[in-house]
Amino acid sequence: MEHEIDKFLYENGEKKMSSIKTLDDDKKIIILSRIRDNLHRDYGEIISDKVIDETKYLASEAISIIDAWIYRDWQDAIGDSILINDSSSTRQYKTIGYGDFEEIAINDKHKMNLWYKRLSSIFQEMNIENTKSDMRVEQLRGLYAAVANLLLAIDRRAPKRMRGMISKETIAKAADVTKGPLNGKRSLRLIICGIPWLKHRLGYGSRHV
Repeated sequence: MEHEIDKFLYENGEKKMSSIKTLDDDKKIIILSRIRDNLHRDYGEIISDKVIDETKYLASEAISIIDAWIYRDWQDAIGDSILINDSSSTRQYKTIGYGDFEEIAINDKHKMNLWYKRLSSIFQEMNIENTKSDMRVEQLRGLYAAVANLLLAIDRRAPKRMRGMISKETIAKAADVTKGPLNGKRSLRLIICGIPWLKHRLGYGSRHV
């Protein structure tokens, strides 16, 4: 079915599934009919032309899914950009300060800005209330929960000499996140801050991690 949708988008000069709901009625019926035929072939489902016509707006809205991939090489590049050599430390590296981080993120001429721009572009114009067709909302919720679990794991396994590098307040909040459903808007506002928020909460720049 995914192949059929991709083929249809290519044929009509579209790149995103989210554009299906904006197509004219005739094109909506074409793609929905193709999906119907796939369902009939694979699962024996029978859907009449009348049903497709009556539900074309609702159905096209349902398949106009927005999602995004945060590629690993983007993550690696951003991670590399916040590390600098530190000959005075046995760890040999330290993280840059928040001011330097922000400078990279907003300065288009900085050589590492490309990776920040790519990451931020996939979350532009995102409505966090749209949990039905915008999969990015759920992706960010999952990312937020993963960061919370990471903080708890670091706190549990840290050597004695490094205990307390994450504040008790942060650990308590991370534990709350892992116990139940995320508090939508507040959680998303925090995770949208991404690395800056994590750097701030961990106290990067003032402590070795």
